[in-house]
Amino acid sequence: MPSSQAAADRIGVARALLLLALSISGCDNSNSTEPTVEIRLEAQTATSLTGTVGGEIMPVPVVRATNQAGTPVPGIAISFLVSGDSRIVNGFARTDGDGIATVGHWFLGPQAGVSTVTARSRDLTNVVFTAIAVPGPVAQITPVGGNGQTARVGATLSNPLRVRVADSFNNPIGSEPVTFTVLTGRGTIEGTTTVTDSVGIATSGTWTLGPARGAQQVRAETRGATRTVFTAMACDETCDQEQLLFERSDEIFATDLLGGAARRLVVGSKPAWSPDGRRIAFVRHVPGSKPSIYLMDADGSNVVHRADDFTYPAWSPDGRRLAVGRGDCAYECELYILSAMDDGTAPVRLAQRASQPAWSPDGRKIAFISLSGDDAYHALHIMNADGSGITEIAPRDEASIDRPTWSPDGRRIAFSKCIGPKCDIFVVNGDGSVLVQLTTVGNALGPAWSPDGTRIAVALYGRSAGSPGPSIAYVAADGGGEPIVIVTPGYRPAWRPRVGNRQ
Repeated sequence: MPSSQAAADRIGVARALLLLALSISGCDNSNSTEPTVEIRLEAQTATSLTGTVGGEIMPVPVVRATNQAGTPVPGIAISFLVSGDSRIVNGFARTDGDGIATVGHWFLGPQAGVSTVTARSRDLTNVVFTAIAVPGPVAQITPVGGNGQTARVGATLSNPLRVRVADSFNNPIGSEPVTFTVLTGRGTIEGTTTVTDSVGIATSGTWTLGPARGAQQVRAETRGATRTVFTAMACDETCDQEQLLFERSDEIFATDLLGGAARRLVVGSKPAWSPDGRRIAFVRHVPGSKPSIYLMDADGSNVVHRADDFTYPAWSPDGRRLAVGRGDCAYECELYILSAMDDGTAPVRLAQRASQPAWSPDGRKIAFISLSGDDAYHALHIMNADGSGITEIAPRDEASIDRPTWSPDGRRIAFSKCIGPKCDIFVVNGDGSVLVQLTTVGNALGPAWSPDGTRIAVALYGRSAGSPGPSIAYVAADGGGEPIVIVTPGYRPAWRPRVGNRQ
C-alpha cells in the first residue's frame, strides 16, 4: 500500500511541474517580441573628392556595416552604382569580417563635371561619394576668331585674335595665360599676354600690320608651349582687286577680301572670269534641259545667252575664246573651243572623255581631267590649244580629280584629288614632275590660284565656321598649312584676275 501511495505522489508532482511549464511558456508567447538589430552603413573614406578627367579617383570609396553596438556585420551585399560618364571596376561586394566593402577602381570620364558613386544595400541608408572631374593639362590651342583677315599694310585689324585652350578631351581650361607674339611682318600687338575665361577663350589686344606686303603672322602660345599661328594678308592699293566669285545655293556671288559684304550677282554656276576681269562666263542648268553658257559684266549686269548644251567655261588668255565641255562631264564629256562672241563660228571639238578645261596663262596649253567612264579613276592631262600633243601629267589611279588651275606664271597646276571620302589639294609642275600634296585636311576641293601666285583658294566641305554648309578658305601656295576661312557658306571660288591698275 505504502508503495502504491508513493507512486501516486510522484505522478502528481510531475503533473504539477508540467502545468507550471505550460503556464510559463504561454506567458512568453503572448508577451515577448523578436529583438531588432539596427545595421548602419557608413563611409570609411572621404565622400567629396577631386580628380583629373580620364584619371583614377584615390582613395577608392570604402563603406563599413556595423550594428548598434558598433560591431562589424559581415556578409552584407553592397552595390556601387556610378553616375555620369565615369566607370567603376567591381561594382558589387559583400562586407568582410570587419564589415568592410569597397569598389575595385573608380575612373573618371573624359568630360569635366560631377560624378557620383552610390553605395547601396537593401533597407540601409545609401552612402554617396562625389567626385569633381577637372580638366587635364593644356593639350590644344585653337583659333576661333580673327584669323585670315586682309587689310592694307600698316592698318589695324578690325577683329581681335581669339583662341580656345582645352585639354586632350577638349574640355575648356580657364585662367590659363596665353601670350601673343608677332612673328613676321614687323607689326605690333597690344596686351601681349592675357588669360582664358571660363569657357577657355583668350582674346588678344589689337593687331596692327607692319609695312611688309603679303602674309604676316602672330603666334599664340600657352605656358606649356602649346601654340598656334594666325595669318593676315597685308596688301597695298591692289587690295581693291582682291575679289572672289563663289557659288551659294545655285547662285553666283562676289565679295572682296577687305571685309565687304557678299553681293548676289545672278542665278547660275561654274563662274569664270575673263582675262581682263570685266566679264564673267557662267552656266545655267534648268532641270529637264541641257546646260547653257551665259556671259555678263563683272557687276552682274548685261546677262546674255551664248550657247546651249555646254558647261565648264574657261577663257582663253586673249579673251576671244572659251574652252567648254559637252555632256554630263562626270562619265562622258567632250571638250570644244567656242568663240566668246556670237559671231557664227562653229564650235571645234578638241578631245573626248575630257572635262573641266583650264587654259594656261600663255594660251598655248589646256589642262583637263581625263575621264574613265566610271566613278573616279581620273587622270590629269594637258594638250596643245588645238587639241594635239595630249600628255599625262598626273597618272590615273583610284582617285577622282577635280578642277585643275594654273599658277599665274604657268609653271604649276593645282587640282583636288579624292580617294574615298577624303579630298585634298595637290600641285604638280606643268611637265608632270614634282607632284606635291598641299593640304591634309581631307575635305578640300576646287582650287583657284590667286592672281599674285601666293595663295590657293579652296572649298571646304563638311567643315565651315558657324555654318552647316561648305566654306571657302585659302592656303599658302608654297606651304599649304591650315586653311584660313574667308567666306562662309560658299563653294567653287574664282579669283578675279589682276590687270594693270584697274579699280
